Amino acid sequence: MRHVTTLGVAPPRDPRDRVQSGEFLSALLLRWLGISIVLWTVIFVVADLPSWWLIIAAVTMLALAGDVLWLNIRVRRDRQRQAQ
Repeated sequence: MRHVTTLGVAPPRDPRDRVQSGEFLSALLLRWLGISIVLWTVIFVVADLPSWWLIIAAVTMLALAGDVLWLNIRVRRDRQRQAQ
């Protein structure tokens, strides 16, 4: 029950550390991506919505997936810089 508000992801020990903060945000966004995909799927199965809702769902998922990918690339780059 400690990390319910962050979907089970433990917050970084040092919030000023770019790598720890990036990993935390990346894990949180990845979980939100999974929840969003399930939520949109349930909405489309249960409700008979217009096709423009499908476009909104697709754009939302692409934006979230792009954000997760971009953040993972930045975290990997920061981790390599920190190792050097």
